[in-house]
Amino acid sequence: METWQIGTVAIGLAIARLGALLRWRALWLARRVYRTTYWRGSTVDEVAKILRIMGWTVVGVGLLHAVLATFGIQLPSLR
Repeated sequence: METWQIGTVAIGLAIARLGALLRWRALWLARRVYRTTYWRGSTVDEVAKILRIMGWTVVGVGLLHAVLATFGIQLPSLR
């Protein structure tokens, strides 16, 4: 495994960890967001559900990032 792969895998796993943290703290964060902003027609549980879905998405992106780097696949730059 090359040096860039190790760093990229670590970044992917860190991204996945942040997504897991978002899922874990979704209800607490939803209460904070709901209290400080005005979400018309939404309940705290609906906001928490959206945050959990966002967390799963971040976990998926992080794990995909790590798996692709493990096999040496680099995606083209979006610049």
